[in-house]
Amino acid sequence: MRYYMADPHFGHPNVIRYCDRPWSNSEAMDKGIINNSNSVVTDDDELIIVGDLCLKSAIHHNFYVSRVRKLKGKKILIIGNHDDLRPRFYLSVGFWSVHTSLEIKIKDVDAVVVHDPCFSCIDRNKLYICGHVHDLFLTQKNVINVGLDVHNYFPVSEDYIYDLYQTKIKKE
Repeated sequence: MRYYMADPHFGHPNVIRYCDRPWSNSEAMDKGIINNSNSVVTDDDELIIVGDLCLKSAIHHNFYVSRVRKLKGKKILIIGNHDDLRPRFYLSVGFWSVHTSLEIKIKDVDAVVVHDPCFSCIDRNKLYICGHVHDLFLTQKNVINVGLDVHNYFPVSEDYIYDLYQTKIKKE
């Protein structure tokens, strides 16, 4: 199974206040997000993180390792606006692959996974899976937000995305 989540912002205490996240500090938030993810994702699954993993610099290599390697699944990173480090760095901390965007197929639906939903206007015939907007919306036009802030801080499955597409987006 393939799972998606966006905007964990590991180690970023201000996101708790900005997005009204239910934790008192970033250590508790990181642990909560990792525990939530590991409660649904298995080591046999893929976990696609759709941007904004962490805002720390490369000198914090061990911090990245301590978060990424605790997450179950084969991890894939879609670069977000706060993911400023070189792709090789992300590979060194536990990602299987790193992309700016990724074209995929979910059952019979052509989809693009990209952090910023503004790219969705390029092709309205495709489903866009995004993050970046935190709790601004769940779906809009041909876009599904997989941000943790609209999914109770859990990753979502590809089946969930497909069902949401069928019930909300395809009908528009």
